[in-house]
Amino acid sequence: MRWMVSGLLLASLTHAAFAGTELDKFTSALEKVSPVGGTMQHSGQFKSLCVCLSNQQIGVVERFQGINGSNRFFIAACESPQFDTTTGAVSGESACPGTAWMPLTRP
Repeated sequence: MRWMVSGLLLASLTHAAFAGTELDKFTSALEKVSPVGGTMQHSGQFKSLCVCLSNQQIGVVERFQGINGSNRFFIAACESPQFDTTTGAVSGESACPGTAWMPLTRP
């Protein structure tokens, strides 16, 4: 029994070390800091805050992806949520005008 457990542990560690492509690793890292676009609007969840430089609105960092030919790329965007004044629920989002923004960090 001990050999079976050791074998399974070794197999899982080997699989984890070699699992995934560079894209998988990059996507996994992105998921830690920025959810997919629309997450705030649909679930109210976010991981990072940002501020639009053109109008000083505070938003959340979300990521979007695109494909150019055979290449996939990712874009980080600052999406400013709008809240319903009656219910407090997110009623929509808008991207920073001019797309210039910076992350908000703790001092």
